[in-house]
Amino acid sequence: PNPNPFDGDRKDYQRFQAQMQYKLAQDVLSIGSGPGTGEFWEFLDDQFSDKLYKERACRKLQSLRQGKQTLQNFNAEFMRLAYDAGKESNTINLKTRYLTAIRNDLQDRMIAVDVPDHWNVQALMSRVAIIEENLFR
Repeated sequence: PNPNPFDGDRKDYQRFQAQMQYKLAQDVLSIGSGPGTGEFWEFLDDQFSDKLYKERACRKLQSLRQGKQTLQNFNAEFMRLAYDAGKESNTINLKTRYLTAIRNDLQDRMIAVDVPDHWNVQALMSRVAIIEENLFR
């Protein structure tokens, strides 16, 4: 399918870019090889990308708290912000940030858990989910 039209709104640029990249990738497969799209995207990024997008996502990630959200919803929002902020590969800091953002009862239970250095954030989230499940038994 063709992407929805882009009207120049910076808030809508990422959606448009993702849809166009998918569309162009599909068209290249059906049409064959042709000139690259790198310069095209560089120009559009320069004109329309939100220059503060990553910074805003980083600030939101730093202030995020689970509160009354379900753990599943919180984990999804946490990872979305981590990716948006470009922090998804910063495992040590991201694990620390995650542990300070979950509910206090989960933080208290995690004190007794040895978190190996080789764990990524997803492994940590899985352990917290198990602990939460045990709280409700």
